[in-house]
Amino acid sequence: MPDPRWDTLSQPPTEKLNPELVELIVAAPLPGLDAGPTCPRLSRWLRDPVRSRELTNKLKAGLWLLAGDLDASHEFSQSIDDPDGSFWHGIMHRREADFGNAKYWFRRVGDHPVLKELAVTAYGDPHDFVDAVSRAGSRSTYQEGLVEAQWDEWNRLFVHCLAAAPSLSAPSDEPPAASSDEPSAASDQAANDPTVRSVGKRKSS
Repeated sequence: MPDPRWDTLSQPPTEKLNPELVELIVAAPLPGLDAGPTCPRLSRWLRDPVRSRELTNKLKAGLWLLAGDLDASHEFSQSIDDPDGSFWHGIMHRREADFGNAKYWFRRVGDHPVLKELAVTAYGDPHDFVDAVSRAGSRSTYQEGLVEAQWDEWNRLFVHCLAAAPSLSAPSDEPPAASSDEPSAASDQAANDPTVRSVGKRKSS
């Protein structure tokens, strides 16, 4: 699906990105409302420590969602203690159909500029959107509009995080330096919230 935010890739803030990564973003399949589809080429790029070392955790959280690896995205989003991290976190839980947990993290997003943008689009309110995804089930006709709105959500949040990121230089052949910007082993801090549920190995309380 063509997206206007990726039509002019020479314009800021997308000019910060490695051109190879831009190609992979454009070529990636449109994410579904659930975990799929996967994008092996983007996954391989993100797993390369030299290529991906200068990406912020916020960008990695979004790119792993685009690659269809919710667990990898979760490793990064749960390490980001700010509204952007909560936003990626909420999207991840919504796509794994943990709707109560998704709403918890969207409440933690608070007054976010991207949500203000989305409020006047087909996306609307993030909690209502979670409910709409929950009701959609396997109804393909209903899903189509939601998938488009979700793609708009991803684009706007990714561009927002990219605009705030430092300049990203092209990868070199030098080994990656040790970085403290790697995800911690901390689990979701969602205790004392009645809407939060544990899913698999993710512990939210």
